[in-house]
Amino acid sequence: MKIEDYIELVEVSRINFLFTPVKNEKIRGLTASFFKFKIPLEATNGRSDVKALAIIPLVGQPEKLITALIWEALFGKKFKVCHWMILFQMFLRTISKTRESEALLTILYLITAQAGLSRWNSNMKPLKTMLSKNLGEQLSEEFLQDILKNLSFKLPHRSPDIDKHFRIDHNAVIKQSTPAEQRRIGVGYKDKGSLRKETGVEPESFTFEETEQMFDLLLRRIKMKYPNFH
Repeated sequence: MKIEDYIELVEVSRINFLFTPVKNEKIRGLTASFFKFKIPLEATNGRSDVKALAIIPLVGQPEKLITALIWEALFGKKFKVCHWMILFQMFLRTISKTRESEALLTILYLITAQAGLSRWNSNMKPLKTMLSKNLGEQLSEEFLQDILKNLSFKLPHRSPDIDKHFRIDHNAVIKQSTPAEQRRIGVGYKDKGSLRKETGVEPESFTFEETEQMFDLLLRRIKMKYPNFH
């Protein structure tokens, strides 16, 4: 499976949390509250109550939340699809033409490269396992170190236990005071008409088009670097 497939598996109406105006924040500027959100699990249009998956941070220090996610993605045995979505949300909020953004997308891309269809609570193989299987121990260690050196956070030597950093509520509900309007099929980043009417403002200067262009640029770099993972 490719990273594009993971994104396409979820309908546009189910990932509204990804389409909030992009602020181009820095990773170190994220607060713990950023990691608290809900993912709709069903279409939101015409509904007052929407079944959702709630992400609840259990630690107040954002650096610990970030390093727990990345450590688990690289080396752990508890990295789940829902954790992948948290990391992807973090990547989108901070996307830029930097080595750190490229490192984050590399982690996301390679973990999904050979993953099958999964549920939100399904475990995903850590990146170290994926690299070792395809490249061998020595080369995989070199690629891991290359990824690590481009991150602005130093990871702990031992597992930070991601279950002590995040709680995932699979029975959450999103209450909508006004049911969301029907979205048109195929509406994506480039459709400025998809901006919520109640905002009454145009998208910020850092647009979805720019986000998509940077995403494509970073993805091309990664595919050239890891041709065996297409």
